[in-house]
Amino acid sequence: MKKKPTNRPNRHFTFPIKKVGGTYMIDIPAKLSKRGRRERPRFKTRLEAETEAKKLRALAAIDRKTMQAVSPLLAGETIKANAILEQHDTTIVKVADTFDRLTNQVSKYGATLEQVVAEFVERMKKAEASMSMGRAVEMYFSECGQSLKTSSWKSYNLVLRNHFKPLHDCSLADITSEQLAEILGKYKSPAEMANLSSFWNWACEPQRGFAKLETLTILKPKKRRKADRKKKAKITTLTPEEVETLLHTAWGENKAACMSLAIAIFAGVRMEELKQLELCHITQDHIVIPESIAKTSSARHTPICPALRAWIDACDEKRDSSEKVVSGAWAAEYKRVRRLAGWDVQAARIPAETPDPTRGAWDRNCMRHTCATVAIRTGKQIRDLEFEFGHNEGSQMLRQHYVNNLYKKADAEKILTITPPTAAENTEAQSA
Repeated sequence: MKKKPTNRPNRHFTFPIKKVGGTYMIDIPAKLSKRGRRERPRFKTRLEAETEAKKLRALAAIDRKTMQAVSPLLAGETIKANAILEQHDTTIVKVADTFDRLTNQVSKYGATLEQVVAEFVERMKKAEASMSMGRAVEMYFSECGQSLKTSSWKSYNLVLRNHFKPLHDCSLADITSEQLAEILGKYKSPAEMANLSSFWNWACEPQRGFAKLETLTILKPKKRRKADRKKKAKITTLTPEEVETLLHTAWGENKAACMSLAIAIFAGVRMEELKQLELCHITQDHIVIPESIAKTSSARHTPICPALRAWIDACDEKRDSSEKVVSGAWAAEYKRVRRLAGWDVQAARIPAETPDPTRGAWDRNCMRHTCATVAIRTGKQIRDLEFEFGHNEGSQMLRQHYVNNLYKKADAEKILTITPPTAAENTEAQSA
C-alpha cells in the first residue's frame, strides 16, 4: 500500500532541536552538512540553538512552500556566499528576495553562486561609495555653478533642485530609470533631459562614481537617421508689415522697449543676450556683445545698419551708459507690445477695447530669423553672418535655414527702410 502524500515538511530539512542533558542539539543531515556527513552541534541555551538553526535553514535555501532542499553542491556554495556577505554586515537572509534571480543567473550563465554574490557585493560597494541625490546636487553646484551663465544656472537650479526634489533622499546608485522617466514625463522640455544628463555624467565620472551611467543612457532618445537630420527645420520670420506694426506699436508704448526690439530685428541679437546688454555696448557703428553675456562665450561685433541707427537715435532718452538696454519692466512690456500689435500673447494691462489677436502665436526666434534672412537676401556673405551671429557650428546651419528661403529681395529691402515716425506723423498720431 502506497503511503499517502503529506504537506508536512521533512523534519530533517527543518533542523530540529533536541534537549540532550543540559544542552540543546541541532540535527543536520549529511546532504545539508558542510562536511558531507551528519552533524549534531550542541549549544548551551535554546536561544543560541534557535539562532543557528535559523541560519542553517537560510543557508539550505529551503523553499517554504514545498519544503524542498537545494543540492549539496549549492548548499556548499551558499555557505561560501554567506561568508562573503557577513564581511559586509549582511546575510543571505537579507537578500532572500533576490535569491531566485541569483539562482537563475547561476543556471543561465554557468556561474557559481559564490561568483554571483561576489558581483552583488561589488554593487553594494558602489552603493556605499554613492551619496544621496540632494547632497550630490549641492556638490555639483559648488564645483560647477560658478562656470554657468546666469540663465543656465537658473535652469539647472529649477530642474535639479526643484523638479527632482522627490529623489533627493535616494542614493544615486539606487535610483532607477523608471524613477527618472516618471519625473521627466511631467516636464516635457528638452532642458530637463539636457540638465539632468550634464549632472548625471558629472556624477558618473571615475573620480566620483556616485551613479550608474546606464541608468540614464537608456532614457535618451535614439539619434535621428542621417536622412532625417538633413531635413530643413521650419523657421518663422516677420513680414515687412509685421515688423512695421511691431516697432510702431512699441514706439507709442515705451521707447526703451522700442529700441530693444529694433536691436533684435535689425542686429539679430539673441533675447538672452539682449537682456544683459548695456547702453555702453552700443557704439556709433556696431554693437559689442561681450564674452560675459555671449551665448557661445565668445565676444563679437554686430554692425549697425542705417535703419537700426535711426531707431537707436530716435529712442535715445539720455539714459546713463551703464544702464541696461531693456527697461526695468522688460518682461511685461515685451508681452504687452506684442499683444497690442496683434499676436496671441498673454499680457497684463491691455485696454478692454483692444481687438482679438489676429497674427497667431509668437515664435520666440522670429526676430533673429528675420534679421538673418534679410541679411542673406540683400547680399551679405555667409562667412560674415556666421561671425556676426555668433555661430560656432559652421556655415551649414545658416545655409540650410536662410539661403533661398522665405523672403523675396524686395521684401528684405523694404524691411531695411522701416524707420521711426517723423515729427509730423507723431503730431498726427497724438491728435488722433
